[in-house]
Amino acid sequence: MKLRLKWLFLPILFMSLLIFSLSYAQNKFKLKPDAKGKLCLSCHDNFKEKLKNQFIHTPVKSGECSECHNPHTSSHGKLLDADPNKICNKCHEGIVPKNPKSSHKVVTEGNCVKCHDPHASNNKFVLLKAGNDLCFDCHKNIGETVAKAK
Repeated sequence: MKLRLKWLFLPILFMSLLIFSLSYAQNKFKLKPDAKGKLCLSCHDNFKEKLKNQFIHTPVKSGECSECHNPHTSSHGKLLDADPNKICNKCHEGIVPKNPKSSHKVVTEGNCVKCHDPHASNNKFVLLKAGNDLCFDCHKNIGETVAKAK
């Protein structure tokens, strides 16, 4: 009888731990229920205008600010949850292959925000600018050459 009770108890214990860990993962910062981005926007009300852009980064759209930001404290600027040059790679790890034959310097440095807005933009892929205008911001000499050729 004790053995049977033991086997009944183990699955219940396992399920309890699983449920607890899932609930912790969903609310690792112990925020109020349903707070999500609503709580952030109560202070960052100027950010509401940014949310009117056509392309919104998925965690921003779903109010999951804590996917990138720690609402309490951080050793990184802007309360980022990780190093600014590594934070995008938490979700977008497949963007840069392990041994690329060539690569864009800002990409290998992890400086994604040189080209992308981490929150929202009116440009596809949340790019800061559309088309060649984005590239010519850094590559001015190429932009000038193209302009002369037209």
